[in-house]
Amino acid sequence: MPDERHLSQNNPASPQRTLITPEDERFLLLLIKPLEVCTYYRPKFGQGGKGLSVEEFRHLYSTDSFYHWIGLDSSLMYSAHKVAGGMTSIYRQLGIGVQWIFSQIIQDYLGLTEEEASWSYQVPSAKIERQRTLSLDGRIDLSHIRNEEAKIRVTL
Repeated sequence: MPDERHLSQNNPASPQRTLITPEDERFLLLLIKPLEVCTYYRPKFGQGGKGLSVEEFRHLYSTDSFYHWIGLDSSLMYSAHKVAGGMTSIYRQLGIGVQWIFSQIIQDYLGLTEEEASWSYQVPSAKIERQRTLSLDGRIDLSHIRNEEAKIRVTL
């Protein structure tokens, strides 16, 4: 089957095989693409930047006599921070993936362009003296829907 593949073909215990269509594959990629950043997550420990490696963390925490004395400079402590922050990142990235899927569905089923399905606005940033851009998951402006059947589906 050139346009379909089996999700569970390598799992003999699977009670049924699930077919994934090219459209499903496209949506699945939209969901999992943002998750890639989670593989590179490194805790910052108040240091900013790209985060610390385990070696940098151990050096930082071992310079504090108390932290070192009670064992907080352990690589296990680093792992705990990495897992906790990584889980938060996973939830955030899943939300982004779902937002991308929702936007793509609006585009596909209503014939909208990416620009027509998007909406954002700017607000002053509290931390720095510049504007922050906030965006909505999607936008449907009836005047952008060219297909009359699609327009009727939206207004019902």
